[in-house]
Amino acid sequence: ESEGNIAFNRSVAGDHSLYSGAFLERHSSFWRLSDRGREQAAATGEWMRAHMDVNFDAHFSSEYLRAMETAALLELPSARWRPEVMLRERDWGEYDLASQEERRNAFEQYEARRRRESLFWAPPGGESLAQVVQRIDNVLLYCNRRFGGQRVIFVCHGELMWAFRLRLERFSGLVYREMQADPRPGERINNCQVITYSRRDPETGALENDFRFMRSLCPWDPSASYTGWRRLDRGSTLLSNEEMLRAVNAHPRIVNDDASGGGSDAVRLAGDPEQGLSCSGDTPLEGVRTLAAAADSGSGDRPPSAVPSPRGARRALLLV
Repeated sequence: ESEGNIAFNRSVAGDHSLYSGAFLERHSSFWRLSDRGREQAAATGEWMRAHMDVNFDAHFSSEYLRAMETAALLELPSARWRPEVMLRERDWGEYDLASQEERRNAFEQYEARRRRESLFWAPPGGESLAQVVQRIDNVLLYCNRRFGGQRVIFVCHGELMWAFRLRLERFSGLVYREMQADPRPGERINNCQVITYSRRDPETGALENDFRFMRSLCPWDPSASYTGWRRLDRGSTLLSNEEMLRAVNAHPRIVNDDASGGGSDAVRLAGDPEQGLSCSGDTPLEGVRTLAAAADSGSGDRPPSAVPSPRGARRALLLV
């Protein structure tokens, strides 16, 4: 729990008083942990030291003070931390230091768009989660090349952990939207949530070519944890033609041309031969994005660059 968490939660409850004075004179990267947050970090470190191998080959942390504070309070033996700007929290732009009251009053139209656009929504002056995924791609690419076959820990932020999940578990934006609308038990990312990805089968000890096993738990709140390891079903993220169309047809069209007139701007859709659709430059056709590998790329405005499935990949990767 950070200073920002306290201000946000009080604002949700109707008390916006903390969004004033010195609190508004700092960038959110300078937020510290609260006393409760320090206790959560210490409890997480105690659990890690008791229940897992904490001898990591590389230690990365966000440059935000609360993440650096969390990393240090884990008290991992012989840790040599690398504060990394690419692990910074999602940029919330003008939302960053805005109370819930300000968001409702000044950003009403953005709140409506946020509900509609999910993964692709960006606050004014900030980042969408899709852009954060591109930033995480760079981190994965670097670690895959520099620390192949080794164990790596990242101490970062909740939105960053969702970006890691989108890439490493390879679920699409549609799946993410469903998970946010109706979260399953254990899916929520809490303060000091620990997510582990591994190539090693926890039962047999055999090594896979890529991350195949995942565990998510909250050391200070067992109810927010999965029960043990689960195998990542990578095949389920690959869709047949029929499955692609089922995913598309779950979202009805609102605007459509009458193709019966034979107009030059009416086209036939594959899989939907009886319907026509205007195919103008400002009418995007949206499909399902699937990932063929734990792809890695640049940040911000640069497109993702696909990277082959890492056969010499990290043996284990831990997110906190």
